[in-house]
Amino acid sequence: MLTSNDRLIIKILKISCFVLFFGRAWQFLFWDAPLRALLWDQELLEGLITTVFDINWEEYVTSSTVDLLIQGVIKATGVFYLLMAIFSLFIKDQIKIGKHLLMIASASFAFLAFLYCKEKFFHIGQFFEYSIQILTPTLLLIAIYYPAELAKNRFQLSIKIAIALTFICHGLYAYGFYPRPGVFIDMTIGSLKISENSAHELMYVAGILDFIAAAGIFLKRNSLIFITYCVVWGTVTALARTWGNLNFDSNQLAIIHQYLPQTLYRLPHGLIPLVLLIIHYPRLFSAKGKFENLVSEKAKTIS
Repeated sequence: MLTSNDRLIIKILKISCFVLFFGRAWQFLFWDAPLRALLWDQELLEGLITTVFDINWEEYVTSSTVDLLIQGVIKATGVFYLLMAIFSLFIKDQIKIGKHLLMIASASFAFLAFLYCKEKFFHIGQFFEYSIQILTPTLLLIAIYYPAELAKNRFQLSIKIAIALTFICHGLYAYGFYPRPGVFIDMTIGSLKISENSAHELMYVAGILDFIAAAGIFLKRNSLIFITYCVVWGTVTALARTWGNLNFDSNQLAIIHQYLPQTLYRLPHGLIPLVLLIIHYPRLFSAKGKFENLVSEKAKTIS
């Protein structure tokens, strides 16, 4: 039988899937996806294209028909994500096809992470930075169809590994192990109104904190501060994608249209650590635990 905290975890996972799917749907339907990083790889595909389709490489990459097909695949994937966003809010264990749809969704996010990794010269950190997004649909699948797993260590461990990989890889860019993305600096300057040098220094510190938090969540005791950091920082960095790019001298709707989807599909970076927080510290979220804490505080005050 599900506890109140189990039901809360399922709600958070549904919300996580919704914002993830909706954000990616928004991206795929109105913007773009890095599919061309694979399909326009001359070294990889030229031999196949010239042999199978009997056209040279220049004709292939400049073909309006090919570009239309690529756009069609991107838009179709966007429609799939949009339908999954709606489905994730109403999914029940009686809907057996939901298992397969969520598995396909996780696989598609893994493929998307590979495309971004290829686009960034195969920086392995670029792939594993998407660990939380890859795992989120699978976590919902487990919670809906195998709820007994919520209480097992392997469920908790899978969440910890995904969080750790995401934060470590995010930290590698912030720290400067990989070239620090200009978008990181622009968001920091836009959000905090600080100088470029200060933004670089803050990113360096943030990278170190990401590494510490990624290790700290594996502590058997006293992991509260590290998990809480992941909840807060994961949420803040997601919100910064929109807030840090707002320019009140420009068209706000255009800015929101461009950057809000990036915030949405990154919100699980804060929501999934929240699930871990509920699992590790259930008394913080249960009515009984809150009542007992309140009584304890009153008793201390009286004494």
